[in-house]
Amino acid sequence: MKVFKICAQTSSLVLTLICVAGGAWAQGARFPNRPGDLEAIRTEREGEIMRGQMARDNERFKRESEQNRARATTAPTVAPPARKMTAEHKQRLYPTDAERASLAALLSEDGTGLMRLLPFTGCVIDPRIVNVAGSCADRVPPVWGGGSFYSFRTRKHHLAAYADIALRDNLFNVGFVQHSVGLIASLGDVPLDAVTLQSPAVRPFLKLVPAKTLAETEQEFKRSRPWLEAPEHVYGATAPVSENTTYVLRSIAFEPNRDKASDVLVAFRVTRKDADGAVTVAWKQLQKPKN
Repeated sequence: MKVFKICAQTSSLVLTLICVAGGAWAQGARFPNRPGDLEAIRTEREGEIMRGQMARDNERFKRESEQNRARATTAPTVAPPARKMTAEHKQRLYPTDAERASLAALLSEDGTGLMRLLPFTGCVIDPRIVNVAGSCADRVPPVWGGGSFYSFRTRKHHLAAYADIALRDNLFNVGFVQHSVGLIASLGDVPLDAVTLQSPAVRPFLKLVPAKTLAETEQEFKRSRPWLEAPEHVYGATAPVSENTTYVLRSIAFEPNRDKASDVLVAFRVTRKDADGAVTVAWKQLQKPKN
């Protein structure tokens, strides 16, 4: 009982860890009496906090994306003036020739690509409003989603049923589009060509078996949580963006009025990150998309 009394009177990290361990010890578990035991408890707690934050971030992103789509469907029927792709737009949206040349060996293989992702701004164009200081869309390329969304299936920037990844608030987001589920993990500074289907970090992705419907597939993801909580990597719906870092992503999308899923599994690497958060991404398919 003394342990629980201390818990109520202190907020320090070390004693908090002792309090957590004390609860387990009171239930018959071994009391941690070595530095390694305390470190394991702290790592587990930090992992829980990170996963909780990732879940909250993803729910917020999905909610705001749905709100943006709702605004788009209720927008005035008068279309805004068509915008041309400017030199500045192209510079932001597409990789440079030097980047393509440096990755020529990778890009010569089938199922590979090089693309750019721009931070999501939430800018909505309303033709009824004229801003003399300039529109928020002036720097946003005239493509679906403003360059913040990308489909590895179609190799295009767009926000549609097949958008696999989005960039917002320095986070990669997956599974945010209606009728889709997704999973992503950061592998750290690992060469892209070293990631294969046999890589230990990729194996959890292969255990996910898409069901016939979206609801059943979501349940399968929930049942998979125990073996997705590996100590080496964090598997979730978001991942922090870091330069010279490699990721694995799986995205399963169900088209409306179709029971069959489109399934993609890719590895990608952030080769450049700009001051405004935009990134250059080199990617490769780990297996051919399934339809």
